[in-house]
Amino acid sequence: RVRVAQEIEGERVYAFGLEVVRNYLRIDKIVELNDSFAYGRLRIPKWLMYINFAGSGYEQISCSKVLSGDFLPDYFKGKIVLIGATAKGMGDEKLIPFSSIPTASGIEVHANIIQTILNGNYIARLNRVSTIVLILLLSLCTAILIQGLRIRYTVIIIGLMLTGIAA
Repeated sequence: RVRVAQEIEGERVYAFGLEVVRNYLRIDKIVELNDSFAYGRLRIPKWLMYINFAGSGYEQISCSKVLSGDFLPDYFKGKIVLIGATAKGMGDEKLIPFSSIPTASGIEVHANIIQTILNGNYIARLNRVSTIVLILLLSLCTAILIQGLRIRYTVIIIGLMLTGIAA
């Protein structure tokens, strides 16, 4: 998740990804609504935004290629370009929710934030009532499922479920 905006010394400061998208779409002003920030057709959840990670398959070009001019002239045209360290061991690695790729560079996290904003596919958090109803429904389904099982299988299933909740 990322904090979308915060107050610093009485001034509203927006997240890097939000400002990149605003500049990319050439939008002058971010409008503050009750539960979101709006600019153009985009609506951003207010304060905290859960990132919908697309992975780390973003196209990269090395700094040496850029400095030597070893790329097509229109390569960067119409694209958002982020500059940052991506090498392992640089100290800018963040945990991401993928088991096959457990970490990504900070610049890849920013790329995912920008993509989430542009696509408008935020991960929404359930409200408290919906969470409680979901837990009760899952508990009821589990009770019905294990009702006909032997006691040792029931204990094993409940143990596995509790382990999953604790993790």
